[in-house]
Amino acid sequence: MTLVCKIGNDIFGQRSIDEFQKEGIVTKYICADSNKASGMALILVDDKGENEIVVASGANETLDETNIEAAENEIDSAGLVLLQLEIPLSSVLYGAKKAYGLGTKVIPNPAPAQKLPGELFEFLYMVTPNETAAEILTGIKVEDAHSASKAAGILLQAGVQNVIITLGAQGAFFKNDKIELLVKAPLVKAVDTTAVGDVFNGVLAVEIILGKNGKKRLPLHAWRLLSRLQKWEPSLQCPIWPSWKIFILKLRRGVSLLISPSRCSVSGVYTFATTFKSQFN
Repeated sequence: MTLVCKIGNDIFGQRSIDEFQKEGIVTKYICADSNKASGMALILVDDKGENEIVVASGANETLDETNIEAAENEIDSAGLVLLQLEIPLSSVLYGAKKAYGLGTKVIPNPAPAQKLPGELFEFLYMVTPNETAAEILTGIKVEDAHSASKAAGILLQAGVQNVIITLGAQGAFFKNDKIELLVKAPLVKAVDTTAVGDVFNGVLAVEIILGKNGKKRLPLHAWRLLSRLQKWEPSLQCPIWPSWKIFILKLRRGVSLLISPSRCSVSGVYTFATTFKSQFN
């Protein structure tokens, strides 16, 4: 797994690199910016586990085409490029176009939610908005499977190959040009939902790359991750069980991540990505 991003020349940035390296993540393409601080987030969690997050992107605001070009070989050999929106949209578009041109699958996690350039969609293997992001992208207020289907249809018409709209406690809705289905969420007592979208996309990316090879064992690890939703445990990164880590590090083709390192995330996932696997392999 390779991470492409920017940090500040500060203790938070160095701590991020140290933790990434402990997890076996390639940090060669993480650049330090002496003029900007590392990205920060203020996270408020209510008594139902729901959160509000204010993000200051910091150094990641300056990630540009040169940083992406430096990682071209990694992108070319990757099984998938996963992006999110704490870097400039121009860099998101450039990265997606570059990966698409090299034949590498592209999935943006459209968070923080915002409008995306129309040109971007034609380069996307999949997009994974939540209800809020889906409404911003399509103009459809997403409240259930029926409205999710309408929103997903608009994204497919724009050029995306596959759409997953996460619906919180209702589950997640999948649609492409062949099928559509709602995967219901297991009931848990949520203590903190911070970073569940990040973990959802991470698990999904690994599932897509592993394909049928991970079919028997990966669901177990997804459910173990799910259990973390019921605990409050701030840390630098979301947890990875040793056996899950082994699966990631044994991938023949890596995952390139064009995202920002989160300084404060909370363990947890509300995901069942394994259910979708057979639909896009």
